[in-house]
Amino acid sequence: MATVAYTSRMADRDHYAAEREREIKEVKEVPETERQEVVDIYAAKGFDGKLLDDIVNHITSDHELWIDTMMREELDLLPVVKHDVYTYTAIVGVATFSGAILPLIPFFFLKVHPALVVALVLSVIVLAGIGVFKANKTLGKPIKSAVQMVIIGMGAAIAGYLIGLAFKS
Repeated sequence: MATVAYTSRMADRDHYAAEREREIKEVKEVPETERQEVVDIYAAKGFDGKLLDDIVNHITSDHELWIDTMMREELDLLPVVKHDVYTYTAIVGVATFSGAILPLIPFFFLKVHPALVVALVLSVIVLAGIGVFKANKTLGKPIKSAVQMVIIGMGAAIAGYLIGLAFKS
């Protein structure tokens, strides 16, 4: 999962770089079209008249600001910082490892059937706790978030189990 997270974030970074190069080329080759896009963006935000002209003139007078504005406002893209890629990768890796190892712990200390029950209960408790934590860090509702996490996590576990059964033979 960490390698998928790394690859995904690096693809985002590469996508941003490619789109930025395209915007630089467009500003150079068709500046009036790009300028009109800035007008359209800020007019859609409710600016008009002299204020709109001032905003557009200010943005288009600074090449870097113009490109950054097009990236953010037109394409809804933000730069991906390499340090953030590593942080994101590490978080996903640790979370995946933790989520995978916790249900296995009972199997080191108990017989298979009781370990399975403990692993399922432990998984539900941990997933619900993660859901509550997520809701407290965002604007979600703790109970709803806990239930969602349990359904998603246990759904993934059931899917993995069924796939394992399909390949068991």
